[in-house]
Amino acid sequence: MDRGPALSGKLAFSVFCALCACAIAVASPRFGRFTLQSGGFQAGQALPAQFTCTGGGALPPLQIADPPSGTASLAVLVDEPDAPGGTVSHLLAWNLPATTEAIGGELPAGATLGANGFGRVGWSAPCPPPGEPHRYRFQVLALKAPIALPPGADRAAFDHATRDQTLATATLTATFQR
Repeated sequence: MDRGPALSGKLAFSVFCALCACAIAVASPRFGRFTLQSGGFQAGQALPAQFTCTGGGALPPLQIADPPSGTASLAVLVDEPDAPGGTVSHLLAWNLPATTEAIGGELPAGATLGANGFGRVGWSAPCPPPGEPHRYRFQVLALKAPIALPPGADRAAFDHATRDQTLATATLTATFQR
């Protein structure tokens, strides 16, 4: 039985698929090395008390690595998708320099702060109601250009301003339970 043409067709299809996967990996920021880590907690683990309302409430240190080419500015969003009334923001910040590699309790000079879901400008530490653990998503957005929002802008304005400007997003998730 001659399987030559069928086998070469399958081989050609496999090569085609591999080439497409490589093209997607190169063209898509999702496959880049853009990463977000913290020296204060591990991905998927509980936030230490010092970063919550039961401790000092400090903003955890964050390390940013390898934003994609063309990044002109960074934005930071921390939100809680498990809040009782729906997703609530704990931090909105934008216009961080594209060269920012670390955030250590304070945001870099030049960063603009927005109003979080608690009506305060800046960081509000996680403080869920007693019960099940809540997730906290720390996200850094690599932006094509700085965004023109005034200080104190809310989440809806932030989302609208970043929607078409985002090249890639690096996310780090933690939990906290009281």
